This record gives sequence, C-alpha cells and structure tokens, in this order.
Amino acid sequence: MMKYVSILFFTFFYYTVYSQEAIKKSISSPPVPIEFLFGNDHLSFQSLVSKPLSNDGKFGYTFIASIDSEYKTGDESTKNIDIMIPIALNYKIYNDFAINGGVAFNNSFGNRPFLGLRYLKVNNHWVIVVIPSFYISNNNYYETYVSVEFQPKINNKIKLYTRLQGLYSFDVRNNAHDRSLFYGRLGITNKKTSFGVGYNWDLYGPIKVNKNNVGLFVRTNIF
Repeated sequence: MMKYVSILFFTFFYYTVYSQEAIKKSISSPPVPIEFLFGNDHLSFQSLVSKPLSNDGKFGYTFIASIDSEYKTGDESTKNIDIMIPIALNYKIYNDFAINGGVAFNNSFGNRPFLGLRYLKVNNHWVIVVIPSFYISNNNYYETYVSVEFQPKINNKIKLYTRLQGLYSFDVRNNAHDRSLFYGRLGITNKKTSFGVGYNWDLYGPIKVNKNNVGLFVRTNIF
C-alpha cells in the first residue's frame, strides 16, 4: 500500500512541475506546499496541489495528500497509519467555482469515486478552498472540506501564517457520522517556509473515536 501511495504521490508532483513549464502560471494557481506536524502523538503530513491543465485555466486538477503515522517501529508501524488521498479533475464554470470529480484513496475504506464542486480563491494574502462532495460507493457519503489560509505581512521579510482547516463526512444511507476534523496552524513565514505550532483534532466513525495531536509544524513551497 505505501509503495503504491509513494509512486502515486511523486508522479503527481513530477507532472505538476512538467505541466507548469507548458502552462503560464496564473494568480488562481497556488504554489505546491508540503507540511509536517511533529506532534505529541503522531507525525502528520499534508499537501494540496491545485493546478491548471489548459492554457485558459478552465481545466485542471486537485490533489490532496493527508498521511498520519503514529511513532511506531517494525510491524506495528503499518497498523497505525492513516492515509487519505483524493484526486480530482475540475472544470471551471464561473469565476472561482469549478465542477470537481475523481477518486479518493484511503487505507481503511479503499477507493471511493466522488462528484461535487470546488471553490478556490487565491491572492497575495489569502488561500481559500471549499470542496463539497458526494461519494458514490456501497454506501453514500456526503463530505465538505474547507481550508482558509491567511498570511498578512509583519514586515518586508516576515509574514504571519494562520490556517484553519476542517472536514465533515456523513454516511447518508446509515444516518451516521463518518469522519470529521479540525486543524489549526499559527506561525510565521520567511520566504517560502512557514513554521510554528499546530493542533489536529480528529473524530472517526459512528462512535466518534477521538484522536488529538499537538506539536510543531514546518511547511515549505517546493515550487
């Protein structure tokens, strides 16, 4: 599983670099960040890629990677890892709104095809992403992902870095909670790198099993 995820992950990053050489970068095309949270309970990794595939910017793709691993070694390390990777193609229909559809990969439920919308707003200080989706599988799931990032200038070299991120997934057929989370980040940005304190709050399944993670994060734009 991890070998497959690694190949998939680096293939998308390679294609992102290649595609940007052929397509002129626009203000609606944010940089590609990678982030690690070194928490008290586990190590978290995140990345969000949203890039155009056509010169007019209407056709593109979105790739989100979220991987959590507890501090285990040996055989136990593979039993305590949480992987969520939705990959979607999108077509802009009006201003910052696009139709969004693809497949989400997860080590617990396998693959889920989904269809929905994507709102993406990018400027010098803000990155706002809202993705409501409806999953089509043996059971039907409704999910909304929201990320709001704000980086105002402190001086000519340093910015304040803040981000609030949330997700809520609901099992419609069984009328039950599936997954929800809230992540917060507070730090500073110097050039392409941000660092500071982070907090992850997760709830899993119908009985809402809670997992918390508090620690230090580092985030950088690789291109």
